Amino acid sequence: MDSFSTIVIDFFQNFFPSLIKGKKVLHTMDIEFLKNGILEFLQFLEWEKGFSAHTLEAYSRDLNQFVEWLEKSGGASPFEFTGELRRRKYKATSIERKVGALKSFGKFLKNEYQKDMDFLLKLESPKLGRSLPKVLSQQEVQRLLEIPIQIFRESKGKRDATLALRDKALLEFLYGSGARVSEVVSLEMSHLQEEQGYVLLQGKGEKERMVPLGEIVFYWLHRYFRESRQFLKQSFQHSFVFVSHTGAPINRQGIWRILKKYGSLAGLDSLTPHTLRHSFATHLMEEGADIRIVQVLLGHTNIQTTQVYTHVEKGRLLAKIQKLHPRSGKDPDK
Repeated sequence: MDSFSTIVIDFFQNFFPSLIKGKKVLHTMDIEFLKNGILEFLQFLEWEKGFSAHTLEAYSRDLNQFVEWLEKSGGASPFEFTGELRRRKYKATSIERKVGALKSFGKFLKNEYQKDMDFLLKLESPKLGRSLPKVLSQQEVQRLLEIPIQIFRESKGKRDATLALRDKALLEFLYGSGARVSEVVSLEMSHLQEEQGYVLLQGKGEKERMVPLGEIVFYWLHRYFRESRQFLKQSFQHSFVFVSHTGAPINRQGIWRILKKYGSLAGLDSLTPHTLRHSFATHLMEEGADIRIVQVLLGHTNIQTTQVYTHVEKGRLLAKIQKLHPRSGKDPDK
């Protein structure tokens, strides 16, 4: 290719990329534009959309990974990024999340700067089958909730008993409210409204919702406040409900570790805070709760997000019928 042709193609790739078929290569100027745009995009998500610090961190990580890959790839097409992720053995769900972040970023840049971001908007996500959430049976939940009390009664030291009570209150709250882990981390004393029987949860995008709490949950919260929380050193310095072993506000990782510990003790593989959230919703459906009530309790904007629990409930009902019906498992020829 002669130098004049190269200049022409470079011109069109910079200013009219949609007219160039085939491989789209980004120049240094484009990459610098993307770098500068990431900060503005994150500020937009924080100030305009109200995204949490955890979500912003995930967006930042995904977007910067893409830009860093572009810099190191030596002129590779952006469309090769997902292939590179597959070669690195990323899960399809992780690739889908990264592509979603890049498409949102592309829309932002296109709207703000009227710059052609088609190469971001046309990135393809892997096709995912709709997987049903993992749900515990009511018997498994009961077994899980009994373990902290066993530890409390058998503990020989004050520290073990103190943390066991905290863990009991935490597990009861997670299952009794269906709260996301981020909502539990941000929960403060003023959010508990026992007289009305509610808790105020601050969900995604700083949206608030009132969720009823049962007497059992409030009972264990009171015992935790009276017999556990006040004895953890730093607990007087803040008003967050759940605390770490030092009394500092508990973080997401701390809650995950607690769930992993009790899941192992209860013989429940891969127990997470979201497992209890899924179980909360599914058990309500099994007991006859209307799907729109469950939608409100979970803080879902779209009813379709909640409908997955109807599939879980139907699947569990089918399994029960197959196990209990007198004709189930019989020879069809008899």
